[in-house]
Amino acid sequence: MTGDDSSRSSKANLKPALVILYSLALFQGVLFYYKAISALEEQRLPNKVADEYGFDDVSCGSVLDYLREIRVGCEKDPSFARGRNLITYAAQQMKSTSPDRCLSGRRILDTLIRFNWRASRSELPGQVQMLDSKSPYDREIRLRAARIVDHFSSEIRLDKIMLGIQCISSLLDVEPYQQDEPLRPLQDGHHISFQQEDDNQLLFQEHEEQRNHSHKQLQLTGIQIISKLSNNENNLRIMSNTDDLALKIVSLIYTKRYELKDHDNWSRLIAEPGVKLISRFIKGPQFENLAGEELAQLSLGSKTSATIILKKYGLIIVNCVTGTHPGFYSTAHRKIAADIVKHLYSHYRADDEHFENRKEAMIDMIRKAAKPRMAFADLIKEADRVAAETIHCPLFMGHSSEEDPNSCCIG
Repeated sequence: MTGDDSSRSSKANLKPALVILYSLALFQGVLFYYKAISALEEQRLPNKVADEYGFDDVSCGSVLDYLREIRVGCEKDPSFARGRNLITYAAQQMKSTSPDRCLSGRRILDTLIRFNWRASRSELPGQVQMLDSKSPYDREIRLRAARIVDHFSSEIRLDKIMLGIQCISSLLDVEPYQQDEPLRPLQDGHHISFQQEDDNQLLFQEHEEQRNHSHKQLQLTGIQIISKLSNNENNLRIMSNTDDLALKIVSLIYTKRYELKDHDNWSRLIAEPGVKLISRFIKGPQFENLAGEELAQLSLGSKTSATIILKKYGLIIVNCVTGTHPGFYSTAHRKIAADIVKHLYSHYRADDEHFENRKEAMIDMIRKAAKPRMAFADLIKEADRVAAETIHCPLFMGHSSEEDPNSCCIG
């Protein structure tokens, strides 16, 4: 073969090689462009979804995880995304044994429930039982689960969920979580936190504030859940027979009265729903399970609680103290009513305008109780006398032998 033939042969082979080379370069450029656009969209799309549905900054990460899973799955199987959406993804994540995946699923559902997502009944028990976790590391999961339970509380039947009311009432616990970081002892016996620099100490204080805020949110959500559950008669019966539930509500009212600087918020968020719950527990035989005593304690606790009680139960209390219906109320019930009368006026001085207003309201109650000749001072004296009586049986745990066991109760 001559040199010219060899040169022509090389040129002939060079053209296809260049076509392949340029094609590879073009394909690589297209692939790079696809990756760049995909990465850009991967960052942009979660923000767009977050803005559309109101996801917070933390929950955006869960949306990003969902999009990545869809992208990776579709790269292997184009039909992977069929039948999948954020809801199905969240439900799948909550079934995982991984705490991070469970939290991710709850973050999504906590946001999307505002858009009328319907919960499966099989998923609600898991949400309720998650409320009783005491681990500080489960705090966000617990708060998210509480909001989900609050949204679907009308569908909850406590008798269908094992330890359901115990889990829900744990939200009302007054004592906050234990410290996430234990204190490390020094040689001289003093204790300091792990972080000692000023900057780290500031971060620790911010962390504590967030922790306390989360705890308050759990308590407020707990009151809301229990209030909604009480609209169902069966749920109300179960809650009325839960020994420590009324005590937790009263403790919460007392504690938050001092913590919440905005009195109107305290009244609206804690006092009013709390007193209403206690009053609902009182009706029927449930009064024997400490609910009446808790109402008496509430009347002593604050002006707001006392005002609500007077407005709702004033006439019944007057009837009970004055003995308008002999034999209708037990001695224990009369003593509770007498304590309430005394407590209603313990917040004021005799020359206080509010005292006069409340006095007039009580005088009106006396007239309605068919005691037109009884003066306000006589009612107070009668309340003092009844309150001083000795009861020969434990309060609210049954009746004395001298009393009719079928006697009615306040409410």
